[in-house]
Amino acid sequence: MLSYLSKLNGILVGASDEGALIGKVARILIDPEQAKIIGFLISQKGAFNRSKVASFLDIIDIERGAIVMNSKDNLVPKHEIVRIAKI
Repeated sequence: MLSYLSKLNGILVGASDEGALIGKVARILIDPEQAKIIGFLISQKGAFNRSKVASFLDIIDIERGAIVMNSKDNLVPKHEIVRIAKI
């Protein structure tokens, strides 16, 4: 399991609604109390794009080289998800 999780760092994240690249996984967010993945910190390109969080519930597919979510609109700042802000 741990070796699989380490392979998720740095993989691409795309949006199925636009067929566009959103960014890359910068960090896997794990709830230490439940030992479950609760989201991914996504780094985006551009000077004004700060890293945002993709909740695990918004992920529709995890493939060999990419994570797919419905829309980039599902990305939120880290402080908006209470469980993630505590990590």
